[in-house]
Amino acid sequence: MTVSGDLLFNLPGPSPNAMRDDLRRAIELGLDQICLYHLVLFRGLGTVWSRNSELLDAIPSNQQACQNWIALRKQLLTAGYVQTTLTNFERQSVHETQRRFSYENFSFQPNRYDMVGFGPSGISFAANKSFTRGWKTTNSESTIEYLQRMKKTGTPCERFFIYDEYDLRVFYLIRRLAALAIEPHDYERQFGVLVSRDFAQEFVALSDARLIGTRKKAIVPTAKGMFYADAIASLFARKSKRAFPGKQKARRLFSTRPTRKSEVALHGERKTHRLSRVNETHDHSNSGGHM
Repeated sequence: MTVSGDLLFNLPGPSPNAMRDDLRRAIELGLDQICLYHLVLFRGLGTVWSRNSELLDAIPSNQQACQNWIALRKQLLTAGYVQTTLTNFERQSVHETQRRFSYENFSFQPNRYDMVGFGPSGISFAANKSFTRGWKTTNSESTIEYLQRMKKTGTPCERFFIYDEYDLRVFYLIRRLAALAIEPHDYERQFGVLVSRDFAQEFVALSDARLIGTRKKAIVPTAKGMFYADAIASLFARKSKRAFPGKQKARRLFSTRPTRKSEVALHGERKTHRLSRVNETHDHSNSGGHM
């Protein structure tokens, strides 16, 4: 059994010292995995908090928020945790053992693994064998809508998106970014072209901004780049829009309210793994995958 805890940082109010103290307590609890999530909050977001001026005024600036992330990350590494994704850290004694969270390795290989998502907000993905075309579907977000859709149509799917080959190149890069390493030789083997050729300008800009670096021939995000990973992903995706003007948006299968925007990795050799979001205790006797 492996125990995990999710911590949300850069909330309105708490000082950097208070954040570090909360993390220290989580470490002292002996959690096998600790996941750090930066609060995304800004005017116009559309949430209740984003309409509260007092809360908005109390959140740290992006620069300070990034510094908080760097400090918390260093605290976990110093305590003996191994960073496995942009947000997740595992104890050294758990890392690379049968007790680790094995779904993550599957989720970062969309060219090998398909995914099926169950329940509200579930996301499923599949691609053809040559990984030149893929399909993603998203389920209804709320439980009520999910049950109503199942009763009415027999499927919980609300939206779908069709990936062409270039979309899949971007998707592959984003998933490898989440895995903390883009391997150029793997990209070339999969797509038959150098990643430095496909995204030459993007890599130069990211390097100049000190958001990426290199390690053992791999392209890796810096600590700062990890914090701004969404911006890196957006830069990659922006090229897809330039290459294909009028690019499709996610299409609705039926008339319903929109789902949350999210990008997920999909699994398979082509195997299919069960998705399950768990924030507390994980039993790895039947290890599957979740995003």
